[in-house]
Amino acid sequence: MSAAITFVPTVSANNETDGSPGNNVVNGVETWSGSHTLVGNVTVPPGAMLKITGGTSITLAAGSALIVNGAICAGESSCGATEGGTIGFNWQAPADETQSTWCEDLEFSWDASCGEGIILNGY
Repeated sequence: MSAAITFVPTVSANNETDGSPGNNVVNGVETWSGSHTLVGNVTVPPGAMLKITGGTSITLAAGSALIVNGAICAGESSCGATEGGTIGFNWQAPADETQSTWCEDLEFSWDASCGEGIILNGY
């Protein structure tokens, strides 16, 4: 006889993690719907899942990133998200687009937007 054991996150939340200090890691399962704004980096760690409902609009402040090391389910009912429209990602422009910056894993960059966006890490 054999048995399969599957990790199922027990924490669930809606539109909570926004990248503010102390609120930058998705724990368990979190669903984003409607309008959601990130004010800093948000990480989905291994074992956690971010579900994004179809029709959701996500705004990322200049310099912020969504870093996915766990699971993401976007607008697809087969993985538990609700279907129903295009998911939009909107990036706010830096206050000074001529400013240079230091980037993670890079040396010097003349791109003021360096380090922002969506990072999908596969495991």
